[in-house]
Amino acid sequence: MSIINMNQVKQKVEEKYSIARANCVLEKGAILKEYAALSNNIPNYDAEKMKFGTYNKEKYVAFFADMRSSTERAVEIGPAKTFLTIHAIMPAMIYIVESYKGYVIDLPGDGVMALFKNNNSIYWGENTTNYLKPEELAVRCGQEMLRAFDKVVNPILANDDIPPVSFGVGIDTGSVIVTKTGTDNTFDTKAIGTCINNAAKKSNGIKQITISSDTYNKVCENLKNQFTHRADNWYVQNI
Repeated sequence: MSIINMNQVKQKVEEKYSIARANCVLEKGAILKEYAALSNNIPNYDAEKMKFGTYNKEKYVAFFADMRSSTERAVEIGPAKTFLTIHAIMPAMIYIVESYKGYVIDLPGDGVMALFKNNNSIYWGENTTNYLKPEELAVRCGQEMLRAFDKVVNPILANDDIPPVSFGVGIDTGSVIVTKTGTDNTFDTKAIGTCINNAAKKSNGIKQITISSDTYNKVCENLKNQFTHRADNWYVQNI
C-alpha cells in the first residue's frame, strides 16, 4: 500500500524538468547550480517572530537523502546534464517528503533534509484512526523516494542520455534545537541536533535506508521486519 501515485510524481518531475530543458542546451554552455535554504519551514517556527539568541528544544525525526558520487558524476557528465539532473531529482524528493507530511528545511548539495513531527491525517490499512507515527512517515517516505528514482527520475534522465542517479537515506530520532541566527536584515531559523548529523552521515548507502535504533523502536512490526540489524546498532533496508 502506498499514498504515493508514481504517475503524479512523474507529472511533477516532467513539469519542472521540461522548463529546465527548454532553457538548457545540452551540448554547450556552463550552467551554475543554485540552491535556496528552506529552514524557515521548521514546523511551528517563524523567523520573523523569533528573537535572536533564543532557542527552543523539541523532538523530531530527522530525514536526510543524498546522492552517491555526485561530485565525480558532475565532472563526468558536465554542467548541462548536471543542471538537468538537479531539476529532475528535486521536484521528486520535495513532492514525496511533503506528501508524507514532512517539512523540507534544506536542500544541501544534491540532497534533501527534512523533519517529521506529529501526524493526524495519514493512516495505514483500514483503521482510519491508526495514524502513522513520525518515524513511520519518515521510513515510508524514504522507501517511496528510492523507488521513485528508479521508476520515474532515471527513465526521464535516460531520455536525454543522462546517467542514472543513486541515493541513500538516513533517519534518526532525537532532540532538535531551533534558533534564529543572522543579522537584522538577513536571518533564518536553523535546526541543530545530533539526530540531524547522524541522519546526514548515515545517508551514505546505495539504494539503502539506514535508521537508528531510536527510530526502529518506534515503527510498527511490519516495518521492523523489513530491516536488518547492523553491528553499529543501526538498521538497514535495501530497496
